[in-house]
Amino acid sequence: MKPIFLLVFTAFIFSCNTKKTKSNEISDSFEITLDTLIFESNDQFLYLEEGLKRSCLTPDKTFLFNYNWRDHAIEKIDLESLKLDSRINLEEEGPNGISKYITNFKVETSGVILIWGSRFHFELDTKWDKTTDFKLDVLIENKLGKSLFPVSIFSDKYNEDRLVGFYYDIKEFTPLLIDFDLKNQGLKIVDLPEIDDMKKYVVELYSNGLIGGTYGLEFYSMMQNNKVIINSNVLNEVVVYDLNSGELNVKKWDSQLIGSRRKYIPPKQADYFSDELVHLVRKSEEDITYGPMFWDGTNQNFFRFSYKGHFTEEKNENGFFIKNNVDVFLTRFDEQLNIVKESEIPELNSNLNLHFEKNGEIWIFENINDELAFVRMKWS
Repeated sequence: MKPIFLLVFTAFIFSCNTKKTKSNEISDSFEITLDTLIFESNDQFLYLEEGLKRSCLTPDKTFLFNYNWRDHAIEKIDLESLKLDSRINLEEEGPNGISKYITNFKVETSGVILIWGSRFHFELDTKWDKTTDFKLDVLIENKLGKSLFPVSIFSDKYNEDRLVGFYYDIKEFTPLLIDFDLKNQGLKIVDLPEIDDMKKYVVELYSNGLIGGTYGLEFYSMMQNNKVIINSNVLNEVVVYDLNSGELNVKKWDSQLIGSRRKYIPPKQADYFSDELVHLVRKSEEDITYGPMFWDGTNQNFFRFSYKGHFTEEKNENGFFIKNNVDVFLTRFDEQLNIVKESEIPELNSNLNLHFEKNGEIWIFENINDELAFVRMKWS
């Protein structure tokens, strides 16, 4: 792959104790410049259909690993030379067998890989061979009497016998944070606050009288400084679980630009193929949507994008209103999660795909004519 470098200075259009604090701040402006890096495949096609949703960076952000579901393989992408470094084929059967139904994975500082999905949680070595089956799904069923969907798994950097998992109870529409003691095969549920408040945004989707999924509420999670940080798309707040102290803190904000929460409360149920669903999706996305938090290691900041959609009266082939523009907001936080700056970013006008900080810049994934590309955003 060889990179194509495009310099852009104008708008780029994209096709346990609980403590609570609440912050108000004065918005300020960012000065933004954008440029774009496009990776030419040279007949080495990357799996971009899922928008890199199942991918992770190495801790030094030199490589990006992307899971190719079709080939059951890992694509190792070099972000320095801008090329495909290698392809790692995974096995479905045998001692190294891993199901294709991977939720996600992460590369630890040591180089080992944590990988998880429906009913499995493994550790892999640097060659992507299985070394440990944590059997957390068995532990959960034995202790809690039910199965849970794993969203994220985090390791304690100071305790190799400890994992913390962020899960979702699909039947109860409820997130759970579980602290695992691997040595003694124990677990502790960490009570998350304001669950009932968040569940107001869940819409149960039915087809032929049977529930087939939900819409409206999403969760994001990350770890920084041995703290698990959780936020949602509907509340302007984060929950922070400190693995060192065991404390659970809630940080809330209320700003002029993006408020304190999504104001629109949807109906509790809707039919998959109804006009009601079409209109509630529009109303939800016209309101505020908060994105995931991410860490800027260069400047020791947290960032988060937020969005408000605008729609035409035309509908797409699936019967939903066409979104023709998005107001994009960027919030910068200090290391203690106090707001430093918040502003609308007119240079951007759609919900962002995978994004992260590298070398003090924000990299935003784009699929441009089936080629991997990153828009690099410099800010001041």
